[in-house]
Amino acid sequence: MKFFSGLDPTAGYIFALLAFAAGFLVRPFGALVFGRSGDMVGRKYTFLVTILIMGTSTFVVGCLPTYEAIGLTAPILLIVLRMLQGLALGGEYGGAATYVAEHAPHGKRGLYTSWIQTTATLGLFLSLVVILACREFTGTAFDDWGWRLPFLLSAVLLGISVLIRLSMNESPAFQKMKEEGKVSKAPLTESFGQWKNLKIVILALVGLTAGQAVVWYTG
Repeated sequence: MKFFSGLDPTAGYIFALLAFAAGFLVRPFGALVFGRSGDMVGRKYTFLVTILIMGTSTFVVGCLPTYEAIGLTAPILLIVLRMLQGLALGGEYGGAATYVAEHAPHGKRGLYTSWIQTTATLGLFLSLVVILACREFTGTAFDDWGWRLPFLLSAVLLGISVLIRLSMNESPAFQKMKEEGKVSKAPLTESFGQWKNLKIVILALVGLTAGQAVVWYTG
């Protein structure tokens, strides 16, 4: 509550929910923006941009002044950073699924891409371990400044992630399409402007992803 301490309880509660929801609201836009650039420029460079946005936003949260220092600007900046995280994640997840699927052997795409969701859950558990370790390390000082440590330590993971992504190659399928000049010139129109493709998107969103997200976050 460091960012909402000066607000009345109702306003503070609304801002806290908004900070959580902000990341979700912009995810579809991240998927559209970075999905399009991934289809036209390449997966590797899009991955670099999304991880830099995500990592930098996370690190900056650890440096953000509290409400006591800058007033209402603090929760507003927090929500902006959450939106940047959501924007990056929207592009990251779809790009990762495409990248893995294009590398997967024939008949194994479902198995290979399922690891993306599995490792997202493992990442949640890892974050809890880091928080518990920081609580143990800082003791009573956790509420004062120790809560910043997990965000600041994310810079280490950001550096490792950037190095890994710099060493990645474009997927064979995308490279082949690029060499043959078959890269889509209007990926958004082809994906959402044609009913045969749009109905698959709607089925995946409403029939699978939405329900899964509700169960996952409720859990």
